[in-house]
Amino acid sequence: MGVRFAGHKFLSERDKEKGIYVSTQFFVLKYGSAFPIGSYRVKENDHGLPKKIERIKLQRDQVWPEMKWDVLVLVILAVIVIIYWAR
Repeated sequence: MGVRFAGHKFLSERDKEKGIYVSTQFFVLKYGSAFPIGSYRVKENDHGLPKKIERIKLQRDQVWPEMKWDVLVLVILAVIVIIYWAR
């Protein structure tokens, strides 16, 4: 368990020149993303780790690619449970 950043996009040419990009932070379990915490403008520090500059509106285009497999697994489990209970 822990947190990690996913996604990498620039909001403007000025941000691109400064090395500032948008990334979404996720709370993660052992095998996948659990849920998004928030999106941030970040810049990598001297060790290559993202340093938060400011929190911005959640970037949904970064959320779906990270969570699509988790959603798929939940849907499959829900179908199995429904079929089991329908017997």
